[in-house]
Amino acid sequence: MTTQPSISIGYLGPEGSNSHSACLRLIDSGWLSATAEKKAVELTPFATMRQTLAAVGQSKVTYGFVPIENSLQGSVVEVMESIGLSRHGLTVYAEALVPIVHGLIQLESPQNGHAPIKTVISHPQALAQCQETLMAAFGESVELKHAASTSEAVRILKATGDPAMAAIGTAAAAKLYDLPVTQPQMSDASGNTTRFLLISNVDQPCPLARKEDTPVKSSLCLGLKDRPGVLVDTLQVLKDHGANLTRIESRPSRKRVGNYVFYLDVDGSLMGEAQAKVMAYLEEASDYVHLTGPYTVLGEI
Repeated sequence: MTTQPSISIGYLGPEGSNSHSACLRLIDSGWLSATAEKKAVELTPFATMRQTLAAVGQSKVTYGFVPIENSLQGSVVEVMESIGLSRHGLTVYAEALVPIVHGLIQLESPQNGHAPIKTVISHPQALAQCQETLMAAFGESVELKHAASTSEAVRILKATGDPAMAAIGTAAAAKLYDLPVTQPQMSDASGNTTRFLLISNVDQPCPLARKEDTPVKSSLCLGLKDRPGVLVDTLQVLKDHGANLTRIESRPSRKRVGNYVFYLDVDGSLMGEAQAKVMAYLEEASDYVHLTGPYTVLGEI
């Protein structure tokens, strides 16, 4: 008798990508109630981040596990804006920190060893996280070529058979396509870590197993009104009500030059009675307010 999956999780694929590895870590972490109950979890890859987010919003998969921020390159704008601007009706259930290991993957010639590298292919984020290392290894003239994901880059490398090309990818992707990892660590700095979000649309129940005393976080997207001191006033209100701000970032509103939307992360919940004054102020001071959370902070998995 075939076990039917109790949940499906969408990710940026194909198999062997950093997002795929992150999904496996999430399953192994024991945080999912489905795995705690020994039910099946189906992982569903998508070719692009846009397709992944849309699939979650349209309930083609139950949940998604997507990167939102990297310790070397900052925010993944497409994900941040999709959630903050409510483009797909998404909510966040948890965040998790996932260590990232970028390896250099090459074709191997039994006769000649490894040819000089002229092109390196990978996801734009991976290339950016390894750029200084790549330039030091292969010179300023090396071509950096974009692929939809790190595992897609390894697939392309295998398919082209170009000995002057290398890919940045995971050890799992190298194993999948039977290629050697010639340099196991290519990140520009140690401790490369990506923050992932477990997302769904508002129609899905929380998939997490209940654990006591787990910290939570809330995220805000604010289109503040154009008046003097509005950002300073907003930060002061948060401070006065004991809100610990852990991140703030601005992005163009796309309405006009110099007009911005602000993205903020705050420890704890903004849903209780004590925080009602904060939300009332934000509604008054903003043309647009979107609150995500509170959601569970899983830490490193």
